[in-house]
Amino acid sequence: MKEDKNIDKLLGKFSKGKCTSEEEKIVDHYLDSFQDTTIESIENEQAIKQRIYRKIQMSIEAKKHKHRQHRNRKVFINIAAAITAIIGIGVLFQLLTKETIYTEMAALGERKTVYLPDGSKVALNAGSTLQYTSSFNDKKREVLLNGEGFFEVSHNKEKPFIVTTTHLKTRVLGTSFNINSYKENKEVKVSVATGKVEVSVANNQKEYLIKNEQLRFNPLNNTYKKEYYNSVNDIAWKDNIILFNDISVDSAFKKLEKWFNVSIVVTDENLKKEHINGKFKDSSLEEVLEGLQFSLQFSVEHTKENELIIKKKP
Repeated sequence: MKEDKNIDKLLGKFSKGKCTSEEEKIVDHYLDSFQDTTIESIENEQAIKQRIYRKIQMSIEAKKHKHRQHRNRKVFINIAAAITAIIGIGVLFQLLTKETIYTEMAALGERKTVYLPDGSKVALNAGSTLQYTSSFNDKKREVLLNGEGFFEVSHNKEKPFIVTTTHLKTRVLGTSFNINSYKENKEVKVSVATGKVEVSVANNQKEYLIKNEQLRFNPLNNTYKKEYYNSVNDIAWKDNIILFNDISVDSAFKKLEKWFNVSIVVTDENLKKEHINGKFKDSSLEEVLEGLQFSLQFSVEHTKENELIIKKKP
């Protein structure tokens, strides 16, 4: 209860632009645990905004004296607008229904296994969030994913299992698959390890994937590509394996940032564009960097705690 009150105070300060830099980090971390949702029972966004306004207004009118109503009306509009603009549709859904939303989070530098009420298992990669409601497993099984997760779904032909991300909706009855939907990525990827999945993409088109098939969706132009792809490459991370499969140095270091919860600055633009291959199991950051230095020829400077600068050697 005390934590809720502290968050309420910080959100109020945040909406007025009065938070310190440390307080903004706390708010950012709190808000990042939520994401946009497309759960079918949610009404359109404008209707939700109006209902939020009415709820706040009724609360104000019940608690405040008449001579302060004009001032409070302005306050409630500001607060409601802040809630809508800052927190987003995910929290509004929780406020407007009797559902309880459960949130599971894997922090940066952490991998986490989540066991769902139906017996399904989800491995979350670093910096990822999984959400589901208290009605999960009633008529259907639906979760929201922000980041990357490997799903091992218990078979139930009567209750489809649906994973909703910002751009895609993946539906299965019982199978295993990986979804990579980090916000900063240029593509959203769905890779199937076993069984069959249905993916709803642009314009609600449906594509079906089987073992060792992958769908890559580009949210910038609403295009996608379905292709054969060894799923082992995409799910290596759940076995604590860092795999670089012909990716750019820039992408590789971004992966290391999440994996080890560090900040890595590459000063050479040409170095960023080089492509590398490599495989590291149960390795420390120092071991990975040492391995990469053999082929890339760069130096590592530790400027401060959890921050590295990578420079190309002459």
